[in-house]
Amino acid sequence: MKTYLGIVGLCLVLGACSDEAPSAGGGGGGGEGGGWGGPASGSGGGAQMDAGVDAATPDEDAGADAGPEPMPMPLTCTPGLNSFNGIDRGTSKGVERVLAIADHAGDLVGVVTDKAEVFLLRWPAAGGDAQKTSIATPAGTPYWPSIVVLNGVIHVTWIDGGSWQLQHSALEGGVWTTSTVASDALTGALVRGALGPEIAWIGKDGSLHLSQRTGDMWTDTPTNIYLSSGSGPMDAVVDANDHRHIVQASSTTNVLYASDVGGVWQDIDVEYSMQGAKEASVAVTPSGEVYVAYSTQGYAGWTQRMGDSFTKAKPLDESFVSAQGAALTMHGSTPWAATATKSGGIGLITTPVRIGPLSGGGPVQVVDSTAYAFTPALHWVGDTLHVVWGYASGVGGSLVFHKACQ
Repeated sequence: MKTYLGIVGLCLVLGACSDEAPSAGGGGGGGEGGGWGGPASGSGGGAQMDAGVDAATPDEDAGADAGPEPMPMPLTCTPGLNSFNGIDRGTSKGVERVLAIADHAGDLVGVVTDKAEVFLLRWPAAGGDAQKTSIATPAGTPYWPSIVVLNGVIHVTWIDGGSWQLQHSALEGGVWTTSTVASDALTGALVRGALGPEIAWIGKDGSLHLSQRTGDMWTDTPTNIYLSSGSGPMDAVVDANDHRHIVQASSTTNVLYASDVGGVWQDIDVEYSMQGAKEASVAVTPSGEVYVAYSTQGYAGWTQRMGDSFTKAKPLDESFVSAQGAALTMHGSTPWAATATKSGGIGLITTPVRIGPLSGGGPVQVVDSTAYAFTPALHWVGDTLHVVWGYASGVGGSLVFHKACQ
């Protein structure tokens, strides 16, 4: 779900229920936080852009104000009462991806895709189960959703797996409108541009594009960067200087990063995996430090950019059989991470969801332990950290859980 798992300052990507990646033939808004814990503060991905997701803006995540001090650990997390029971799709696992949680008009929102539908979940600040609103039912299976909120308008993107078109939907005046941004896209992530929503996306040839919206029209600006022609989720953020930072988790190769810092696009390989990458998330501190968290089939780690390269990856969690995703978000000047990783033997498999600041050893606090959790999304509202993750129930449907931690 970057973000697939963002909104006031977020867009993070969460991971897929299954380990399979789609094939392409080759390859938040404004307003008070209310009952959620106060005015919205910095938040971030796992994609959100989001995907998650983690769309820093000059006056939010990546602003000049360093924001609150790091929260002491452990946090106290409320029971996961606000949940959503995924639609039964027969043999499908229901929810495919959860991307980006954020706050909109005081409520927590997130975008989710399943085998046949893109929909919005809204957790009311007053409490209660999440409310579902259908956004679209594309002809093909939707993949890689992302979400941001600009000026009170919710923007969502996803890939139509039948036509490989990049679609954009906006909730304006209480009505969802959908348009096609690109007809040959593998993946994409929303970016909060200075003039309105932007979408970073990758074509089937691996080329990186940036599409900007003016009125009802989208203008495509190709970059000189080629990332990967393998499908997989993206995450994107904008720093205090309006520079874009993009990561891609390629199903065929590795974790890739690109940015336009200094006005020149540059790409850097973050990590190579023989098994391909599953999730990637990016976060930028107010001082411009870039962090990337990612997961492959057998590893979840994080790394920091140093000049024209990234440092050797450090593990986010070493006690597992396989990784089900990794996500990052900012709280003031401190990057926080989350993981969902399988551990245990046959018949004893658990997938604990963990959170924690990178400065404090990473995601060491267990938020929840279930058998089949998949990648969580993070979003700060004041000093309340909201965590949302998926759970494959194994009976034809999936669940989406939420906890608030202080």
